[in-house]
Amino acid sequence: MRIPRSANIKGAILFVFLNYSLLLAQPEAYKYSVPEKLRDGIKTSSLKDEGIDEDKIVAGTKELLAGDYPNIHSVLIFRHGKLVYENYFAGEDENRETGSLGVVKHSQDTLHDIRSISKSVVALAVLRAHSMGKIKNLDQPIAGFFPEYSSYFVGEKR
Repeated sequence: MRIPRSANIKGAILFVFLNYSLLLAQPEAYKYSVPEKLRDGIKTSSLKDEGIDEDKIVAGTKELLAGDYPNIHSVLIFRHGKLVYENYFAGEDENRETGSLGVVKHSQDTLHDIRSISKSVVALAVLRAHSMGKIKNLDQPIAGFFPEYSSYFVGEKR
């Protein structure tokens, strides 16, 4: 139950609301479908074609829709460089229009506050680069990797 990424916002909001309401009442109605292939450069494929057990993913999705694992807003699975699963769920989050915390019906077009996850992703990328020998020393100043920005690395920023 996905919103086409190119859908207009009013139609998308209505579509998410109706589909989420129906699925929340009947999570067993969920059926897997291959993510829509768009002109965004992301390749898509099916779970089966990429060697992932579709039954397990469907069972997990039904648990999410039933509320067994609250506050999960989206799940995307990439395998072999292809998007094989994409789903969005309602959950507690900051409502960008009101600025208050409430239930947001997420879609692929919903802005999402990811907070500290960026630091974790950067840390993983740095550790991977270090393990590949791209970064020799984890104590190296970052400025050396971006010489074109050297004018910004002055004073305490150095």
